Amino acid sequence: MKKLNFNWKIGIVSLFVGLFALTNSPVHADETVNIHVRIESDTSTILDQYISVPETCEVADSSGTTSTHSGFSGICVLQVAQDEGLFTYELQDFEFGLFLNAVNGIGGGATMFWSLYVNNNTSFVGLTDLTLADQDAIVLAYVDWNFSNELLLISTDIESAEVGNIVNLTTQEFVNGIATNYESEVSFYIDGELVVAPSGTLAYTPDTEGTQEIYVEAEGKVRSEKISLKVLPASEPTPSEESQTEENQVHLDIRYQNTLLFSDEVTIPYSTSTLDSSGTAHPLETNNVLKALLIADEQSDDFAVTDLQYNQGWSSFYLRCIEIQTPSTTSACDNWQYTVNGQYHYFGMDAFELDGGEHIYIYYGGYTLDTEKTEYTIAETITSTLKEYDFTNNTWQLKPNQIVLFTEPIAPDYSNWPPHEFSSSTTNELGEAYFNQTSTGTFYITLPNDYWPGIIITVTTTPSVSEDVMPVSNHGSSGGNTTPTKSDLQIMIDKAFSYVISQQHNGGFENLLFSDWVAMAFGKYDLSTVSGFDTAKNALKNYLTSEQPSLSSLTDYERHVLGLSALGISSDTYTTYILNSFDGAQFGIDGLNNDDIFAILALCSANKCNESSVSIATKYIKDDIDADTSGDLYGVDMTSASVRALLKKYDKTDTAIVKAINYLKTHQNNNASFGSSGLELDSTTWTLDTIGALSETSFNGWTKNNNTPFTYLKSAQNEDGSFGSHNKVWSTAYALIGLAYNWSGTAGTENNEQLIMNNGQLPVNSDQQTTSTSTPTSTPTGIETPTSTPTSTVEIGEGEKIVSEEIEENTEILEITKIIRTQVSSNQNIQTSITHTIDTTDIRGQKIEEEQIDEVKDTPIETPEPITMKEIDSKNSETNNNSIHRIPAILALLLAGGFGVWRLMRYVI
Repeated sequence: MKKLNFNWKIGIVSLFVGLFALTNSPVHADETVNIHVRIESDTSTILDQYISVPETCEVADSSGTTSTHSGFSGICVLQVAQDEGLFTYELQDFEFGLFLNAVNGIGGGATMFWSLYVNNNTSFVGLTDLTLADQDAIVLAYVDWNFSNELLLISTDIESAEVGNIVNLTTQEFVNGIATNYESEVSFYIDGELVVAPSGTLAYTPDTEGTQEIYVEAEGKVRSEKISLKVLPASEPTPSEESQTEENQVHLDIRYQNTLLFSDEVTIPYSTSTLDSSGTAHPLETNNVLKALLIADEQSDDFAVTDLQYNQGWSSFYLRCIEIQTPSTTSACDNWQYTVNGQYHYFGMDAFELDGGEHIYIYYGGYTLDTEKTEYTIAETITSTLKEYDFTNNTWQLKPNQIVLFTEPIAPDYSNWPPHEFSSSTTNELGEAYFNQTSTGTFYITLPNDYWPGIIITVTTTPSVSEDVMPVSNHGSSGGNTTPTKSDLQIMIDKAFSYVISQQHNGGFENLLFSDWVAMAFGKYDLSTVSGFDTAKNALKNYLTSEQPSLSSLTDYERHVLGLSALGISSDTYTTYILNSFDGAQFGIDGLNNDDIFAILALCSANKCNESSVSIATKYIKDDIDADTSGDLYGVDMTSASVRALLKKYDKTDTAIVKAINYLKTHQNNNASFGSSGLELDSTTWTLDTIGALSETSFNGWTKNNNTPFTYLKSAQNEDGSFGSHNKVWSTAYALIGLAYNWSGTAGTENNEQLIMNNGQLPVNSDQQTTSTSTPTSTPTGIETPTSTPTSTVEIGEGEKIVSEEIEENTEILEITKIIRTQVSSNQNIQTSITHTIDTTDIRGQKIEEEQIDEVKDTPIETPEPITMKEIDSKNSETNNNSIHRIPAILALLLAGGFGVWRLMRYVI
């Protein structure tokens, strides 16, 4: 495989060219900006302070070469800090940009890199392209590639406490820039003393006065910023009579699903006790959240507290049920939650003492667990989905990293409490937990601790059959969610395009990169089922025709050619640029793989597959894969792309293609997705694209736990039809490209280059281009004109011949005809007969004997594949020390700075 003379593990993500410019407030050239800078190594905090950054600075790489950076560049932060003696740093110029080797000599770990965060979010640009605004906060953290590495945050319910008083420490993580509670095991450091908390929270009781420094760490996360807790001397518990009888006023909101039951100011009078539902009085002297609720109950007719229980052992109340009076009478029990000033608190409503002025939100929600059905067979994988209620907008959010239990049902009288646990599973990023039960019976899927919420399911030995699901071979597996329905596929595609169309502006999308990808998605479909589809497609075509693109790297040109070709737009200017980059052995930069792979795809999409450079570059990639001994290849996304490229010249039985396919199958996850944690969505769409290109007629061999890549993708679609959480237009275009190659052939029109021989079962000589031509009534773009036999004849309907090539004399011909169905519009199907003429004297150096004819005739000849293959989007989180041939693809756009792992390779094309 291709190698470079450096250790790529130095910091694979940390050096990134930014394709997105951050918009900040303008700053005059003679000013400086004050930036809060935090540098975190894997073992300690190197720096945590403000730095004044000038408008211009000079930096030097490890060779002593200097460069000037203007406009309050992020790289100037490092230079100023080094000039002030705060730390040292080392850059290396790899010709593609500056690469951050080390800070204070720390760098070069096998799987470690320096990652950049801006204002609590992963940066979308590197330090050299980061424009700073006054009071911005940046974090550089030395982290492990194998984790998601979100920033941690530590908070307390009070800023100061007396000795002996409880201080509640809460851990949060920044997900997409938003702080959310982190509920897994963490390590709190309080004045250097380690305290491990299993669920992200700690009830800490200080025993000495003074100021204490506290921070929190967790595996796979960036440690939190340090906070200071002021501990005061303990005071005598002698509350005055005035404070005992004080009234407090708070604002209270109470929500049940879509109904806001109460929203008003509540005045809490002093009282010494509260009645439970049985009428028994219990001491409750402080003004607290529960009292506020009970006062609101007295004031409102829209709800009523109907079950308030008191636990004598805990000396605490439990709010079990509230009866909702509007819009209909409903008793809501066992799932009431509360926040105070937007913060969750992990103790009862009666334990939170109010000072007055607080904003309290009481809502019915918490968690919900769902399964697709309540009856399974012992051969099926049971998938449960966990969601958490967001009371601020009445939505349910998928809940990852949560343990889910598979237990016996809880007896009505709680006689088997706690229930016996058979197994457990941790939810993935889609909130999914998986169980495989080998015995029959009735079971309970629930959460730990309080075993709520939950769902009862039955496991039987009799498989259920769905008539709406298309048959597919799964190597003997039965039942389950292995294949989508036709209606599922149509609904997914329609919703996805509706979302994409809603994001269109002036014909294009957010930028040229997005517009190219959407063009590739549009090029695969002809849909009358989506409102505005044709209008949007034509508007995009006009945009790409009239827009003067700004292209820099070779992969920019390759991506743009793919987008233009998908819509039938001439791309000669750009293909000439690509062809001129060929050095006789490969395209672009020697040592890169991605520019070769996508040069092949782009040129073939533009009717230039017969160029000798394409054949040479394809063999270059083939030899690279054949020679690989690491087993790591190019990562899931780029390996998928390489298969698409190789299929332009080689049959799918070729050794390199088989090797790449086996690699992809070994990187399929238990839920049938592909790629590493956080990267599955895009990696799965790339692999779906490749499965289609392989002419797979089913998901045979691509099924895990009775799930397929399609069912995973179906579960990943958002309510608005989009996919992903960042750059959703981009991710949705990816998904549409993958869906177009689905097993049924119902998703897209085959309107690009026609290389039928290369994609069917018939072998093709590795150094001989075999072409075929197909001329429908409306000639699509991207069809190559054959230059030599063998040739193809296409017949429509009852055998009407519309094109026929002259056959060389004295050549024995075998005709192999297969009937295929191609959807040419949303409401029109045609029967197409494709006849291949095969030269029996020499195919790949072997004569086809007469006894092989029947076998050849039975070999399926698939419809020609569309060309719009995924471009380089490989986030490549797989990190093996032998994965060096992926490195050039990454370095092609690396500059000093950091970027989220899941978007790494998108910036190369």
